Amino acid sequence: LNHLELPEDVKGELIPLLENIPKQNRAKFLQIVQAVSVSTTFSGPIPPPDIFKEYNEILPGSAERILAMAEQQSSHRREMEKKVISSQMRQTTRGQWLGFVLAVICIGGGLFLAYIDKTTVASILLGATIISLVSVFVIGKKAAQKQKD
Repeated sequence: LNHLELPEDVKGELIPLLENIPKQNRAKFLQIVQAVSVSTTFSGPIPPPDIFKEYNEILPGSAERILAMAEQQSSHRREMEKKVISSQMRQTTRGQWLGFVLAVICIGGGLFLAYIDKTTVASILLGATIISLVSVFVIGKKAAQKQKD
């Protein structure tokens, strides 16, 4: 069993099994065991320490390169997140200013129409504007409350 490249715990489990297998079949059994693939997975930019050490043994300095790549990737990701957040804030601010200007124009137009005695159109314009503004605030409050929960 010592010539097999298997984890020690697997070798420990094989010894009792080999005792139950006839001697003429043991070689075939060991070939089958050796053919079984062992896979290891990990997530994240840096491999586990044992694999990390093997990288450095195969190619000296590769561990430093892997760490540098992980640091660069992390820095890049944080920079991109900052840009996305900044862009979203600018877009939100722009939308609020546009809504404010539009509301002022509609209210001003409604007041002007009322001044020139077009009360029906003025009432419709002012009513629609006020209803729109109130609904935006109510929807905004509900969305904020939903995010809190």
